[in-house]
Amino acid sequence: MWMCATAIKLFINSANRAFRHCTSRNGNGGFSNMLWHFILSYMHALIFTNYLLWHYGEAFLDILNIWKSFFIFFYNFFSVRILLQTLFDPLQRMKEEYGDYELLDIGNRTSVFLINTLMRIVGFTVRVFILFLGGCAIAANALLGAAFFVIWSIMPLVAVLSFFGGLKLLFL
Repeated sequence: MWMCATAIKLFINSANRAFRHCTSRNGNGGFSNMLWHFILSYMHALIFTNYLLWHYGEAFLDILNIWKSFFIFFYNFFSVRILLQTLFDPLQRMKEEYGDYELLDIGNRTSVFLINTLMRIVGFTVRVFILFLGGCAIAANALLGAAFFVIWSIMPLVAVLSFFGGLKLLFL
């Protein structure tokens, strides 16, 4: 892209030199003014074409990469893979050990089983809630990114229509 900008600068400088050279020889400007107007109209067309190529090419891909980075960020921020792998684990690894109770001590074994089951249920609930928040963030990213792409796609058209609409209002 910088090569294109450098070429445009060189073209403008050479056109300025040619314009000054032609007008100094030719007092009324005549052909040189016509040539200068042709060069300027060509330059404007070239700049507009390069802008459209950048807008729908390079910038579009950069925005797509930024959008993808947001997806990766939300996926990692909410630890989706880890939460799915440990979905049924106890909350913060809090659990009771069975220990060396007597085999027939049903009361202790039942209470340990219930506490461990309760911790797994709490852990499952917390992880599902965090996964739900992560899913909402990823879905919002998808919707906002898609809306941004639509707006980005029609932005040049809106700018041109706004310009001509302003001219229309100015001269009415």
